[in-house]
Amino acid sequence: EEESSQVMELTRLWTKDSTPKNTESWLIANSMKDVEEDIIVSYADDSEGHKGYVYQATNWLYTGMGAGGYQWQVKGENKHSRHLLDKYENIEEAKRELGDKLYKEKISKKHRYVYFNCNKRRKRELKKKLKYPIKKYPKG
Repeated sequence: EEESSQVMELTRLWTKDSTPKNTESWLIANSMKDVEEDIIVSYADDSEGHKGYVYQATNWLYTGMGAGGYQWQVKGENKHSRHLLDKYENIEEAKRELGDKLYKEKISKKHRYVYFNCNKRRKRELKKKLKYPIKKYPKG
């Protein structure tokens, strides 16, 4: 929690299949140079067949599977659940307003990767604070 202001999430990495080999790892490595935060987190969606090989190739730490769970969705709207209910005070108000249009959608567990974007001394400090165990990379 004391490092929460130093955390950034990397989301939505996508390239055309026709791009040259290692394009994804090149993009990630070069993007890290412009990031000010010391801790970067990203996820690979196992339900889509992703293991996070691009994070493995760029030396991220693998910390296991995220929790998964549920998120709220509204039928007919394509918004991320984080912003879906921004205009409501709480979920109860959203339920009253949206009725049957509001539903819970299951979220699959995802592979979680962490990258420390800092010098060696700071990396050692952050590794000690990491609340997840570092595990072997998933293959398959």
